Amino acid sequence: MSPNIDEMMQRLPTAFDPDRAQGVKADVQFDFTSDGGKKYVVHIAENGCTVEEGEIAAPDATLIASQATYQAVMEGQLNVATAFMTGKLKVKGNMQLMMRFQQIFHRL
Repeated sequence: MSPNIDEMMQRLPTAFDPDRAQGVKADVQFDFTSDGGKKYVVHIAENGCTVEEGEIAAPDATLIASQATYQAVMEGQLNVATAFMTGKLKVKGNMQLMMRFQQIFHRL
């Protein structure tokens, strides 16, 4: 059985790869409210990351997607570029940071 979005977000710290996060310090907002989901904030630093439910005033980047789209991307069932190009995934703010995000975290 696939994990739900809450479980996936809480697993992010265990999927974090500090070797690939060198030089990264950022706050990323996730917005899954389009299909009844929640908002989360992922705080990334070189030595780890934390996840909390909610939102912050000035994130470095915001990812907007349905829960199903994000889950498919994180499980490797949907290519992130395809999701972005088809409008299933939207990014506001630092696009370069979001491109690196998938490299910093292993698949869940």
